[in-house]
Amino acid sequence: MGINTNIFSEYTGKIKILSIIAGAICVGLTVDHYRNVTDEEAFFGSTVACLAISVALALASMVGLLESSNAKQIDKIYHLLAAILLIITASFFIVSLDKQGNCLGTCKNWYAQRAAAGAFGLLQGVVCGYVGFILM
Repeated sequence: MGINTNIFSEYTGKIKILSIIAGAICVGLTVDHYRNVTDEEAFFGSTVACLAISVALALASMVGLLESSNAKQIDKIYHLLAAILLIITASFFIVSLDKQGNCLGTCKNWYAQRAAAGAFGLLQGVVCGYVGFILM
């Protein structure tokens, strides 16, 4: 059993890589200003968990562990559930960010960074949903 890197030259593989990149950017933007607020905990936790699982599934695809029909079904269900989770938590995160405001202009960098994290979280959720849809 060798490593199959051709999986990432296919359309589904490229979309999975986009999901991983969006998740990594989202986690990177969020971890810097993590404040233990409920909406932030849910958003940060879901992005980290989905990123870790997406990377694990990508590696499993590379070594050929996702070739059975049951494994493909699990991959599809994961992506659909991850999409729902990420879209909901990113939406709540953006709403809580909007409620906090930008501190009357004193924390523009912080606000912009968190807004970008929320946007990448939504992007990751949409991409995960799209992957789940094409795997159907």
